[in-house]
Amino acid sequence: VFFFKQKKAYEIKECDWSSDVCSSDLYSIGNDDYVTFALNSTEGKIIDAMLNYSLRFYRVVDKKWDKEIKEYFTKKITEKKYLEVFTIIGQYLPQFYTLDKTWIESNFDSIFPRDNLDILKASSSGLFFNPTVYSDFYNMFKEKGQYKLFLDSWEQNGSQINESVLRHLCLGYAEKWEEIEDATLIKELLGKPEALEEIVRFFWIASKNIKPDYIIRIKELWQYIYDDNKESQITGKLMQWLRVFDELDDDLFKLCIEGAKFVDTHDVHYVIEYLVKYIDSDVEKAGDIL
Repeated sequence: VFFFKQKKAYEIKECDWSSDVCSSDLYSIGNDDYVTFALNSTEGKIIDAMLNYSLRFYRVVDKKWDKEIKEYFTKKITEKKYLEVFTIIGQYLPQFYTLDKTWIESNFDSIFPRDNLDILKASSSGLFFNPTVYSDFYNMFKEKGQYKLFLDSWEQNGSQINESVLRHLCLGYAEKWEEIEDATLIKELLGKPEALEEIVRFFWIASKNIKPDYIIRIKELWQYIYDDNKESQITGKLMQWLRVFDELDDDLFKLCIEGAKFVDTHDVHYVIEYLVKYIDSDVEKAGDIL
């Protein structure tokens, strides 16, 4: 099982096995790419194999986590020493949650400690590596303050952490887990000028496969960002969100008229492309915007 799993990982990830290193003390690692490090380390390969064995045992033999392996992971997170343990638990948190939900809930503060930013970054990087945002884990991060901690340390975080936090909070807003109110996470994110363009870009990319329920949320967000940043270049960037809307109603028309003068030269072709779809239904509005 161990050999097959690692061979498969090599083929998919194209890891350089010649660079394999032994487990290192967490605080001696000056590398923000925690997942790659975990995959290439000896400790990480062992942990990965143990997890796969545990899941196989859970599915085929008995609907419980192997006792000795569970004790091994408990001991490792108690030691607070190895980067790989926290990264892999974070990366495969849904699988560990399946093995023992109670274990995850009772050890959540040890796996994602707010008082140890190094460990928190390692475990969170693993969790953020997963493209799926799970509501259960989102709520845990929100209630226990991990998202807030990352927002407070925004300038000190690596770009990967900030991009992932932004993705989570934007999805949280779209899914109505977040509202734009005083002292909310999305409100604090929107208060960071350097994050606004990435928020626009996130929903612009997501618009390719947008959920119908997200459309009204995006419109409300557009209005909020405009109201808070009038006479700013970001109001021009927001016009990329026309891609989301099939109808150019009066509210969108006003937002576009105000933002049109701030459209960057490099974005003009996007705006023209998105205005074309309104020619049959709203030709005069589209013409005024153009």
